[in-house]
Amino acid sequence: IAPGPMGAAHQLAQSLGYDVDCEGSPAQKSPYMWPLRWTSEVEQQGLSFGSDEVQYESRGRVWYMLDKNYKRLDLWSQSGVQRAVGQQPCEGDAIINKSSAFACNRTADVRRTVLHRGSKMVFIERSADDNITNCTWLDLGPIGNIRPDWFMDNRGASTSVQYMGDSHVYYRGKPRLVKQWRKKDFANQYFTMSMARLPDSNGTHWPLILNIPGEGFGDDFLQHWHGHRLLQDSDEGDFLIDEKYERGGGKCVFIGGSGGQRGPPTGQV
Repeated sequence: IAPGPMGAAHQLAQSLGYDVDCEGSPAQKSPYMWPLRWTSEVEQQGLSFGSDEVQYESRGRVWYMLDKNYKRLDLWSQSGVQRAVGQQPCEGDAIINKSSAFACNRTADVRRTVLHRGSKMVFIERSADDNITNCTWLDLGPIGNIRPDWFMDNRGASTSVQYMGDSHVYYRGKPRLVKQWRKKDFANQYFTMSMARLPDSNGTHWPLILNIPGEGFGDDFLQHWHGHRLLQDSDEGDFLIDEKYERGGGKCVFIGGSGGQRGPPTGQV
């Protein structure tokens, strides 16, 4: 796992990937950790601290191959002002406060893909006909992808976890039975992870809802996943589209490093 507070949620960037059977880990072989390879649609809403007013919304699809330390996120809808650690760099007229690029007006047509493999995070913009128009990347230092049992143990620094048991919640307008955990981060704020209590026909307990605190830096977020399915070896190429683009003569431009001490995941998980 990553060092310090980052290890509360993240793999080490140099890790070759995670396994459900990590010897000695508290959640070893638990059916309630995230699947290693899966995809789903994802919806997220950002709210100011202490408020019910939505400041930001996004919709897209996320892919994970956590056994290879891979993630992909496609965004096809964004609106409002995003204030989150780990967001894509903000530029031009989208910057709300010219002295800081932290608050960013994301209301615009979007066809964006974000890739995270090991320490590399790639940002890809597409045209309406799905051709790549821009490709940039960051070096995240020691920060790898999320580990699938991040919410189930207190490994890492400045963190703790509480298992809250079974509860009924409203999920996409209907009651749903979930198992819940609370994870405290380095800023003494709490993530709440809701996993499906009942497995699907393949025996998988899916991630359903995640409450994400702003950790004193940005807005709080509420995230929902739906339309889940497992991935296969044949899906690996979907995580490597920047490499295919560069083999075809394109260029992904390095825009800097973004390492640093972080706890559990912020912004888009």
